[in-house]
Amino acid sequence: MKRFFKKNISIILLLCLIVYLGLSLYYTKQNYEYYRIQQKSIPDIDLSNLQYEVSSELLSANDDYIVSASGFVAFYDFEQQPKDLRQYYIIDTDVFNTDLITGERVYKRKFSVEEIIKMTYLPPRSLGVDEIFINNESDDELILEDTSGNLFIIDKRTERIVIHDVTGDRTKLITDNNEFADFMKFFPRIK
Repeated sequence: MKRFFKKNISIILLLCLIVYLGLSLYYTKQNYEYYRIQQKSIPDIDLSNLQYEVSSELLSANDDYIVSASGFVAFYDFEQQPKDLRQYYIIDTDVFNTDLITGERVYKRKFSVEEIIKMTYLPPRSLGVDEIFINNESDDELILEDTSGNLFIIDKRTERIVIHDVTGDRTKLITDNNEFADFMKFFPRIK
């Protein structure tokens, strides 16, 4: 037995070195993959969702729901989700419009949407702010429509925002950092 070790010590050391290097490279790759997924799980804008009803005698009963949300656009059909592009929407409500003719304050809601895109290796870029109009409103939901015909459906009970695109795409707005991180951890595994 001693002879075997003396004759083959260099081979045994070489095998140990190869096993050590193999395991080291494997764990380095695993750490890099984990780091890459963690980096992708950080949104490019602040995600938020603030929705509430305002009770005021200055606002009519139909003009009392306020929305201020920013989120990541996630496709329900994962196959359509762009791999190298992130799309965000910021929906906001302005309730303080002044009537210039009489000089009195007239409180009305004015909704706007800003689209932001982030392509791989480029900083986020705003495509501009557009006004969106009320298409329909009930006790349960508020449907907003932009000039292109895209619908932003806001469920007042769950505060979820679903977007129906004019091209037929159905997407949702992810407005929570944890939900975004979970989506991005799952998204790379989608084939």
